[in-house]
Amino acid sequence: MTEQKAIDHLDRALAKSQFKFGQYISYGFDLWKKEAGAYIGFGIIYMIISLFASFIPIVGPLGSNLILVPCLTAGAYYFSHKTFKNKPDFANFFSGFEKIGPLIIVTLLQYLV
Repeated sequence: MTEQKAIDHLDRALAKSQFKFGQYISYGFDLWKKEAGAYIGFGIIYMIISLFASFIPIVGPLGSNLILVPCLTAGAYYFSHKTFKNKPDFANFFSGFEKIGPLIIVTLLQYLV
């Protein structure tokens, strides 16, 4: 594809695209309200786990940034997806640990970039 064709294609695509920021934020809050107690409980557990990990010299912060944060964050996304599908389970918050290998690799690549 030549440069001009690419520009023309982008101009057409952008004219048709819509980003409904307000609608997305509203929908996110509606999703959160469905399981607010679970999200708050997970937030507290997340903070406690991070606090204890920070007390471990050298390995704690490294393990927290490389393993805990990516796995718990992925679990939060998974729980949100399950909430969207009306199948939430608190254990979903910890399902990120099932994909620990790929998450560590992605996190390392992210740090390198």
